[in-house]
Amino acid sequence: MTLAFGIEYLHQQYEIEAGDPSSYFGTGSQGFPGFTPGDAGRHSRHDVAEYVSLENQITDKLNGSLAVRHEDYSDFGNTTSGTLSARYDFTDSFALRGTAATGFRAPSLPQQYYTTTSTNVIGGVPTQIRNVAVSDPVARALGAEPLKPEKSHNYTLGAVYAPGTWTLSLDLYQITIGNRIVPSENLVGDDVQAYLQSQGFANIQGGSYFTNALKTRTRGVDLSSGYRLDFGDAGKLQLTVAYNRNHTSILSVAPNPATLAESGLELVRVGHIAQGYITNGAPRDKIAFGADYGIRDWSVHAALTRYGQFTVNQDPVGNPGFDQVFPARWLLDLSTSYAVHGWTFTAGVDNLTNVYPQKYRTGSDGAVGGTWPYPDYSPFGYSGRYLYTRIAYRW
Repeated sequence: MTLAFGIEYLHQQYEIEAGDPSSYFGTGSQGFPGFTPGDAGRHSRHDVAEYVSLENQITDKLNGSLAVRHEDYSDFGNTTSGTLSARYDFTDSFALRGTAATGFRAPSLPQQYYTTTSTNVIGGVPTQIRNVAVSDPVARALGAEPLKPEKSHNYTLGAVYAPGTWTLSLDLYQITIGNRIVPSENLVGDDVQAYLQSQGFANIQGGSYFTNALKTRTRGVDLSSGYRLDFGDAGKLQLTVAYNRNHTSILSVAPNPATLAESGLELVRVGHIAQGYITNGAPRDKIAFGADYGIRDWSVHAALTRYGQFTVNQDPVGNPGFDQVFPARWLLDLSTSYAVHGWTFTAGVDNLTNVYPQKYRTGSDGAVGGTWPYPDYSPFGYSGRYLYTRIAYRW
């Protein structure tokens, strides 16, 4: 039996400092405005955690493990989560494995306190928006509530087959997250502005904040395989291929707080745009091919990756005519390394063929704003080819 245990102390601090006045007065700085004195603040918290895990080769073929973790946050109290895993080897080359676990994630300090004031172009109209902390009076007026921790239930079931130099693994998984933290829509419009003015916020046209609005479920499959070739003095070659496909669905959306209904203000806090980011904002599938060749002190790595299509929703009320589907892309990465006396020297290029995501189409919010021609959602960014060198020393 293997016993492991430990104690962890975590201290976190988050601070926003006010920018130079010229960065937020008048037109302010371009691209991103400076933080105003009203945005500034310093916040901190600490967390004490204890964990213990047990692992045992129960029989010649069955291995099991149990882990428990307890945490005590200064701002969110106590929680306990655990993991139970097992693996059964039917033969020397074939095994089944499974895991059931619970998870806990306290809201990050930026999710609780990030604040900025900016002018966004929404539907071609410049609109002043505040991204506000949930404790901010503007956020409270628009229905923000104190954030709660996210809690999850995770299940995986998999198989591995490894006859000699070839390996194959398949894993199915499901992750359910309750109280999932997401950003709200930009809550704007004449009704919102009039309501904020009635609450004493005369110069604010709208706002957004983080909220525990969703319960989601992600189901997916991971398939991977590897093959090793030994050429003796001519070196070794490792070939790999991996495929992932998953889908996230929204199980429920929290209703608006009663304070909004009492005020007569009907807002869709998590609408078409925010929900689309969760369900379709990332590719549902990904394919990766890899090759690693090594001979004496030299090694070469190559990776060819296909990122599947994704969708950007752009109309809060759900008009699908404004949504844009961005097609799949292939990216090629290459690198070579030389190792000597503990030193490793590497030179490489990511995205060798200089692939970019498709641009926003003419007339979309992204194109009208003009700041970013490429979607922020792109899983491989929008910076094109990247060259690098790296030096490492290990002892």
